[in-house]
Amino acid sequence: MLGAMMVDRHLQIHNFELQQAHNTLNMSGDIAIPDSSGGWLQTDFNFDIDAKIDNVTELSLLFGSEFADTAGTAAINGSIRGQAKSFTGDLTVSGSNLTYRTVPLDTLQASVKFTGDEVQIPSFEIVRKKDFLRGKGGANFSSEKRYWGEVSASVRDLSLYSAILHPPIVPQSYGGGWFLTGPVMEPQRRIPARSMHS
Repeated sequence: MLGAMMVDRHLQIHNFELQQAHNTLNMSGDIAIPDSSGGWLQTDFNFDIDAKIDNVTELSLLFGSEFADTAGTAAINGSIRGQAKSFTGDLTVSGSNLTYRTVPLDTLQASVKFTGDEVQIPSFEIVRKKDFLRGKGGANFSSEKRYWGEVSASVRDLSLYSAILHPPIVPQSYGGGWFLTGPVMEPQRRIPARSMHS
C-alpha cells in the first residue's frame, strides 16, 4: 500500500506499507526531488522506518537471485533526516539465525547514528557460536572523507566464512583461526593493530 503526493518537486509519502506472509515494512516521510544541477545528497528529506522481518528469504526474493541464499529474521527501526549534506537520525538493526550464501550467523546487532556530516556506529556485534566480531566506528562525508573505529574479532575457522571473505572484501581467501583487536586504519594514517594472531 502506498499513499503519496507530489507538490512543487516535493514528494510526500504519507504511508508505504509492504506486507508479506511473515514480514511487515512501514515507511513514511518526504523528499525534495533534485533538479539537474543538484544531487540526491543535497536534497532535504526525512524518513521513518519500521521493519519486522520474520522470514528474510521471502523479502530477499524481491531483490533478485543474488540474495536467493539469504535466510533468518531481522528488524530495522529508526529515522533519518537530511538537509544540504547534513544528517540527523538513529537506526537500530538486529537479526538472528541469519544465513547469507553458506555463512551462518547466530545474532547481529548494530546501532547507527547520523550527526552532521558524520555517520557513527556506536556499537555492532556479529556472533556465531564462539566466533565474534565486535566494534564501533564512524565515517565523515566531508571533503576529508575520514573513517575510524575499533574492532575485536575471534574466529576459529576462517574457511566457514569463505563465501564472503573473498575479493574485493579481502585480497585473498584465508584459512585457519584468527584473533584481532585494535583500531581501524584511516586513509593517509595507517595505524597497526595492537594484536593479531592467525
